[in-house]
Amino acid sequence: MREARVIVTVLLDKGGLYKTEKYKSPKYIGDPINAIKIFNDKYIDEMCVLDITATHENRAPDWNILQNMASQAFFPMSYGGGLKSVDHVRKLFSLGFEKAVFTSALIDDVELVKDSIRQFGQSAIAGYINVKKKMLGNHNIYDYRKNKILSISVNDFLKLVDVMGVGEIIVNSVDFDGTMKGYDWSLIELLRHDISTPIVISGGASGLSDFKKAISAENIDSCSGGACFVYFGPLNAVLLNYPDFETLEANLD
Repeated sequence: MREARVIVTVLLDKGGLYKTEKYKSPKYIGDPINAIKIFNDKYIDEMCVLDITATHENRAPDWNILQNMASQAFFPMSYGGGLKSVDHVRKLFSLGFEKAVFTSALIDDVELVKDSIRQFGQSAIAGYINVKKKMLGNHNIYDYRKNKILSISVNDFLKLVDVMGVGEIIVNSVDFDGTMKGYDWSLIELLRHDISTPIVISGGASGLSDFKKAISAENIDSCSGGACFVYFGPLNAVLLNYPDFETLEANLD
C-alpha cells in the first residue's frame, strides 16, 4: 500500500480560497465549502488549509469557516494560521481537524510547539517552513511576516525543528510557489538526510510526474501541491482536480 501522500494545499483568507504565485498577487479561486465537496469526490489523501493573513493580522483562526469546512470533508485535514495557544490547537481538533500546522511559532514560540506535542502527540503537529534562495544560491529560511530572508540555512533550521519533535516538516519553496514549473530540485537535493522527521516537499508541482520524481528522492516522504490542483489548461482556468486513486497507486507505490 502506498505510504507517500499527495496533499492538496489551499490558502484561506476571510472566508475565501486563494492561490498565490511566489507568495504574491493572491487570486480568488472559490468558496471553500464548494471546494471541499468537489475534493470529496476526488478521494484526495489530505488537505492542508493555511490562513494567509491570520498570523500577520494577529487574529485568531476563523473558527466558523473551519467548522463548516471540517463538517463537510470526508478526508483528513490539517490547518495552520493564527494558532497562538494550546487552547487554539485543542479547539481546532474539536472541530474535526486531524493536524495543527505551525510556521511562525517554529521561529519565535518554540514552547507552544513543544507544549502542543506534549498535549496532543507528535503525529498531530506539523512544522511548515518557507525557503527562499539567496543571491549566492544558498537556501535560507524566509519569514513571510517580515518579507525577510533569515540568516539561518534550511538544513540548520530543519535540524532545530527535528529536535522539537513535530510529526512531519513541510518544506515549501517560496520561489517556486504557484509556478507549476516543477519542484525546486536543487532544494530537494540538498535537504539533509540525517533527520528522523518525515519531510513533505511543496512549491511548484505541475502534476503527477513531479510527485513521482520527488518521492523517488530518499529524503522526501510525501508531496504537496496547490496550483496544479486548482488550475487547468494554458490559461490557468480554475478547475479543481486531483489524480485518481489507481493512477497514484501505480506511480507512487
